[in-house]
Parts: sequence; C-alpha cells; structure tokens
Amino acid sequence: MTGVKRISNWVRVLREQHQLHRAVENRRREMQQVLVRTSAVLRRAGESDTSRLTICSVNYQTKFALDLNANLTASLNPEMVHSTTWLVIDNSRESEEMIGPDDQRFTVIGEKNCSFPSAYGHGAGLNELLPEIRTQFVLFLDPDCYIVRQHWIDEVLNYMVDKKLAFFGTPTHPRVISRFRYFPSPICMFVDLSRVPIHSLDFTSRGAEWKRNLLYYTILPRLERLPSRIGTELRRLRIGRLHDVGYAIYREYVNKPDTLYENVVPVFDPPATPSNLIKRCILDLLPDSLSFVPKRPGYFSVTGFHERGYFGVAELGWEEFLWKEEPFAFHVRSGAGGWKDKYAFRPLLVEAVNWFISNAR
Repeated sequence: MTGVKRISNWVRVLREQHQLHRAVENRRREMQQVLVRTSAVLRRAGESDTSRLTICSVNYQTKFALDLNANLTASLNPEMVHSTTWLVIDNSRESEEMIGPDDQRFTVIGEKNCSFPSAYGHGAGLNELLPEIRTQFVLFLDPDCYIVRQHWIDEVLNYMVDKKLAFFGTPTHPRVISRFRYFPSPICMFVDLSRVPIHSLDFTSRGAEWKRNLLYYTILPRLERLPSRIGTELRRLRIGRLHDVGYAIYREYVNKPDTLYENVVPVFDPPATPSNLIKRCILDLLPDSLSFVPKRPGYFSVTGFHERGYFGVAELGWEEFLWKEEPFAFHVRSGAGGWKDKYAFRPLLVEAVNWFISNAR
C-alpha cells in the first residue's frame, strides 16, 4: 500500500508541476508582448524620468529585511537616494509582512502573486516588475542581500559604464552547488538596459525545465541518503543542474562575446584537500561541472570581512562578497546558521547593518 501511495503522490506532484508550468509559460508570453513596448519607452527614459537606478525586489514574508535594506541603502547613498526608484511586488500572505500603502520608500506594483509558489513565485514576481522600469540601470535584489559599500550606487553604475558591462553582481555562492556559476545571480544583479533588451530578461524556468528541476529537487536528494560514499558522489550530478530563477538569462548571455559581465568575489572556505595522492589526482582531473569547488582561478577568496577588519557575518552562516578587495555585500541565506526560530537572527542582522552604517568607508 505504501508503494501505491508513493506512486500516487508522484503522479499528483507531476500533474501540479505541469499545470503550474503552463500557467507560468502563458503569463511569460503575455509579458513578452508588453516588454517589447516597454523597450521603446526605455529609449525615451532620459526625457521622462529623473531616476538613474530602479531596484526590483519580491517581498515574500521579508518586510523586516526590506525595511533594514532600505535604511542601509539610504544611509550609504544619501546623494543618490532621491534618484532611485524601488519597485516591490508583494507576495506575502500575512498582513503584517506586507508593505504598507503609505511607505514612501517603495512603489508596490500589482496584486499578490501567491498563485506561483517558491522559485516560480520569485521569478514570476520579478517578471511582473519589468514593464514598470523606466531607467537605464536596474538592480534585481533579494530583500535579504545587503550591499554594504559606501556610495555603491554611483560607484557601480559608473564602473559599468566605464567597463561597458551589461551585467554586474554577486554570483551564486560556491557552497550552493546546484545553481549556475561564474555569472551574476538575481540575488544581486545589476543590468544596463542600454546593452540588454528588457524583453530578453526572463526570470522563470522555460520549456521542459520544470521536469529537470523536479528531478534535482526531489529525486536526487532522496538518492543521496544512500551510504555516505555513494550519496556524496551522487551529489556531483546536481552541480549547476538546477535551472530556476535567472537561469534563462544566464543561458542567453553567458557565452555572448559582445555581452560583457563581471562578478564580485564570494568568500568561500573550500573543503580540505585529501591527503591521499590518488584522491587528489582524481579531484584535479574532474571537470568543473563535477567539482564541488569551482576551478576558475580567482573566482572566490578564502579571507573575508573579519580578516579585513569589518563585521564578519560568515561565522553566522551568511554569505560574504568582496569587490576591489573590500566588503561589497552579504546575503542572509535562508536556513543557514542553524536558526530554529526564524526570528532569532534578527538582532544580529540589525547589529550587522548598523555596524556598516556607522563604519562606512
């Protein structure tokens, strides 16, 4: 009976995923038509909008994080805050987690997007914000990713112009093996829309990728419960294989020679090198696509904020990112740090944000 129930559950999940995928695809096609018209509006943006940067975020039970992020951004960029528009689509289910209509820091767009759960909801939410953008530069930012560099708005945008960059931002942290490497992720992704057509941006999965994601989200994790050696080696099959939020953009632009992009540097302490010579040789021969540690030189740094005299957050299980050898941002990875109470980390987060406001360099 247990086997029958399992099969029944798998069939139900597959059916739900297929229906969800069709809904996302239909909405994506509608958005593409709107975005083609938006491209023409963007070409006239300099005449109609004084803002230089649009920030886009999806709020899903993250009002506390967004409040802190807005305060940090305003404190570090006092001269630019009035030329920045912050668009938010509110996907929260609880009223206390929603952005208030009188909050002047944010422009809340559209209705709740709760019909698209998890990664679908995040990607679909970002897509919903695209037609509202009226600036050359846009930053897609997770509410719990905090850019801590003083005057970062002006500095990053000028840097992108000087280097002719289409994309700039934080890559997926190396400890998250399932997502793409070596390209800015939507956790913190700057885009110059004069170099990238806005209608080419799509943050949802495409085609039959929902089937692939179902495999890598559900089936492989169960197989990894096999005895340790077998389970560990099976984990290599998940490296870079999860095609969710932002993957379509990565696939479109990662190998285009005329589209330039740059990553900031994640702080990562890789596993110890095996003492066994044969094991070391095997790991050295593995391709990057099967290696737990990214092999591109200079992609990550083993020293982080604390070693540079700043407030260290890596000890809390959060992700640190460097730019020009100085702290650029940190990301509060959900579930990291072993917090049993989802509110327990908040005092430490407030302490970290306040430290960077008080010690801006």
